[in-house]
Amino acid sequence: MSKKVQKIVFSGCLLIIFLTIFVQSLSLPATSRQVPEAVSFIAIVLLVLQIIEDQRAEKQKAEDKEDSHYQVTVWYKNKSLFTGVAAIAYMAVMNILGYVVSTLLFMAALMALLGQRGKVLYILSPAVALGCWLLFGKFFHIHMPQGFLF
Repeated sequence: MSKKVQKIVFSGCLLIIFLTIFVQSLSLPATSRQVPEAVSFIAIVLLVLQIIEDQRAEKQKAEDKEDSHYQVTVWYKNKSLFTGVAAIAYMAVMNILGYVVSTLLFMAALMALLGQRGKVLYILSPAVALGCWLLFGKFFHIHMPQGFLF
C-alpha cells in the first residue's frame, strides 16, 4: 500500500473514531459530555484541516507532473471522497444496524475500495469488528450501539 493511500486510510479512520465519539457524547448528561465533546471536536477540525492540506499538496504535485499522472491523483481524490461519504453513512446507520454489522460493512467496503481482495477481506473485517465489540463492549463494559441484528 502506498504512502498516499495509508494517509487517506489513517486520516479516515481517525475521523470516523472522533466523529463517533462526538456523536455518542451527545447522549451523555451535559456535565459529563463537555470534555469528550471538546476533545473530539478539536480532533475533527484538525483532521479535516490535515486532509485539506494533504489534498492541496497532492494537487500541487499533480500539476508539477505530466498529464498522464493526473488520472492517478483524481483516483486518490475519489477515494478520499468515498471514504468521507462512507464515514458519514457508517455513523448514520450505526444506531440502526448496530456497531458490529455497520463496522463489518464499512471495513469491507473500504478494504475493497483500497484493493484488498480475497481471504484478507473476508477474515479481517469480521475479526476486527467482533474483536473491538468484545474488547470494548464486553471487557471494558463500554456501551456499543445495538442494532436490530446484533
